[in-house]
Amino acid sequence: PTSLAADRLLGRDEELAGLAAAADRARAGRAQVVLISGEAGIGKSSLLEAAVRQLPSQGWLVGSGQCPETDGAPPGWAW
Repeated sequence: PTSLAADRLLGRDEELAGLAAAADRARAGRAQVVLISGEAGIGKSSLLEAAVRQLPSQGWLVGSGQCPETDGAPPGWAW
């Protein structure tokens, strides 16, 4: 069986280019906010992971976090 490389994201070149452009604008001192949204299973996490893999090679330091997936978490828990 053939498998794709773990860092290969198919059909998202335009989205990755948009994220790279936002990073370039941020580096130039222009504040950026990026929202990745869509239905469950459409590949939001994969798109974000692919973009995050590219950023360190461009000099970015990347951090991540995750909100708890529990009912009853207080508003603003992640902040």
